[in-house]
Amino acid sequence: MSKRDREMLAAIIDLEDVDDDAPAVAVRPPKEPSQVYSIRIPTDRLEELRTVAAARGIAPSQLMRTWVIERLDSAVSRRKLPTERRAAVIAFPVRTDIVELQRLTRASF
Repeated sequence: MSKRDREMLAAIIDLEDVDDDAPAVAVRPPKEPSQVYSIRIPTDRLEELRTVAAARGIAPSQLMRTWVIERLDSAVSRRKLPTERRAAVIAFPVRTDIVELQRLTRASF
């Protein structure tokens, strides 16, 4: 058995020896999986980012993450218009053009 396996086994045994009368410890639920993604920001804008984040009482990285997620949510919600609404939005300019053409046609006679 490797040293690592012995350490793991010892840790498991320690967990089994937990006193059931001990007070419960609050455990955070697992976070959604995330990935680190680096972006380039002009150095002259970093101070602005830090200032805005400080005013909100959050870290600059949290502010950037919030802004990116808000923009993604906005972009996705625009793409997910209900079918009938999307059809109306697409058809409206065409319908207006037809009505305008009919009006012009009637006016020219």
